[in-house]
Amino acid sequence: MFFRGASGMLVVSSNETASGVATPLEDVTIACAHFEMLANAAGIATCWCGFLKMVQKEVPELLEQTIGLRRTTPFYAMLFGRPAVRYARGVQRDSYARIDFR
Repeated sequence: MFFRGASGMLVVSSNETASGVATPLEDVTIACAHFEMLANAAGIATCWCGFLKMVQKEVPELLEQTIGLRRTTPFYAMLFGRPAVRYARGVQRDSYARIDFR
């Protein structure tokens, strides 16, 4: 029910105590965004899984016991799998930009 039948889940986390890591939450978000673009380019559907953030906030022991994430660990999860919808065609480009190199 929570994971919508996804065939896989990627959990990206950062070490909040490591020196030189100024923005651990932003690093996690950027890594997930890159994964989403690469997966979509390969024909894999993705979905950001905010449910696990709620679990970390409400029942932190559950994530600590199952995947080893502490309450203070910055992380985000993405679901991925086979797309449920296939589009028959791409974007229609009647008038596209013309670029002249001089």
